[in-house]
Amino acid sequence: MKTQVLICVLNALAALVLLNVVSSTLSRSRSRAYTYVGDDYPIELPLEEKLLLVSMTLEETVHYELNISDPVAEREWDSLMLYPRGFGRVHLGPERRVFNIVFWHQMHCLRSMERAIQNRSHPFSTPGHVRHCLNYLRQTFLCGADHTLEDGDFTIQNFEMERIADTRMCKDWEAVESTMNRKILEFFDFRHGKHPS
Repeated sequence: MKTQVLICVLNALAALVLLNVVSSTLSRSRSRAYTYVGDDYPIELPLEEKLLLVSMTLEETVHYELNISDPVAEREWDSLMLYPRGFGRVHLGPERRVFNIVFWHQMHCLRSMERAIQNRSHPFSTPGHVRHCLNYLRQTFLCGADHTLEDGDFTIQNFEMERIADTRMCKDWEAVESTMNRKILEFFDFRHGKHPS
């Protein structure tokens, strides 16, 4: 019995030590200076503020219709590409190295899939691009492994009658977009000689 208790205590201590090492390594990696050369760059876009969670109720919408002849729907789908500025790219580090933001790349692929459904002759509707987008979305969804629970069985839901789903907690995408906009403006200023560094 004493041996089992001792083993449990040692396992708990080992877990705490491991957690402390991982935590301190992550905090150091977030706060250290990067050269942005080769593999020396952060995993995520450096944000000036902590990324907060926001609530979003999932719902069916009259927006983003699949109707190529509807100019309002086209503007709504186009808005995915127009904001934030820079087409999902940010320029970081002293040499202004270009990076893409994953969630914007996902939006690009979503828009490309919508175009392929509506207009197979659109330049973004090539089989290679559609295949890339399907694989990219599949892999990034797997990477995110969102394990949020959804109430009920969506395979038998009547989406015309049951238009509102669960409310969930999401990363504040507007904070990410704001940082992306600021970074692209800094890059434009730098490129046109208005930025001192």
